[in-house]
Amino acid sequence: MSAPLLQRDPWFWAVLVLFGLAFGAWCYRVINAWLLRHSQRRLAAIENIQTASAPVPSLRPASAGQQPSRLRRHLQLLGWTSESAYTYCLMMSAVVGVCTGLLGAALMIPFVPIHSIGESLLAGVVLLGLSALGAALPRLVLSRWADHAQGMAQRHVANALNLLGMSLLSGMGLSQALTQIVPVLDEQSAVLGRAFRAVSLMLEAGAPMAHALPELERHIEMPELHALIGNLVQSDQLGTPLAEILQHHAQAIRSRQQLAVQSRSAKVATWLILPLVFCQLPALLLIMVGPSVLDTLRILQGLAR
Repeated sequence: MSAPLLQRDPWFWAVLVLFGLAFGAWCYRVINAWLLRHSQRRLAAIENIQTASAPVPSLRPASAGQQPSRLRRHLQLLGWTSESAYTYCLMMSAVVGVCTGLLGAALMIPFVPIHSIGESLLAGVVLLGLSALGAALPRLVLSRWADHAQGMAQRHVANALNLLGMSLLSGMGLSQALTQIVPVLDEQSAVLGRAFRAVSLMLEAGAPMAHALPELERHIEMPELHALIGNLVQSDQLGTPLAEILQHHAQAIRSRQQLAVQSRSAKVATWLILPLVFCQLPALLLIMVGPSVLDTLRILQGLAR
């Protein structure tokens, strides 16, 4: 009688279980995306057949009022607001996780012999860990990409506010000034240009400033933008000029960025101590003290003879 299949070839079962879990997660996400689109189409059909005399408020998903997840927020910051982008990102995570697990299994099979059930379970846990790391890799790349895009946008916000203020001082309206500066902002940062373009489109569509300006916060994560939007809305209601407020906030943002740069530069001297102590100081001691130590050893050997 031959050994049971589980003891004879445990790697086959470990890879099969890993692939089955990833395939099940992928199917679950695809079914959820299909159900969401089907529900949206049904709601759109219901809204189209409603009469004007008896309007019914449109339905929204239960999660519409909740904060978006971290992955959705990163996609939103990069300009990918569709539901398909979120689904594709999850599918990419599942595919990379499965490929990482299969690659780990291919590398471990020739070099790691399996002789017991415990070793098989340990190998399965290792493969699951590799798959989890592989699945987290696309999200990590997306997070770093979003942070880089946000950093570029935050670096040029003060310039954008100054440019908008100068356009207003030249006699343009806010919507016209935004239309003029958006091509310039696109060359500096795609996120910044996308944020000001969204505000411009909402103003052209007739939305009030109190509803259009919060689009900046949706695209750019800066604490100063909340105070800027509040001051601009209040200034618009009171009829005071907007250019002075834009110039003031641009100067405040530049001052904060300069302080942050000075703070980071002050920490450089502290970090330079590490290579000085662990790299340069041992070499200097070897050069300065080494000959004396060798001479002392020679003298001691001569006295011992």
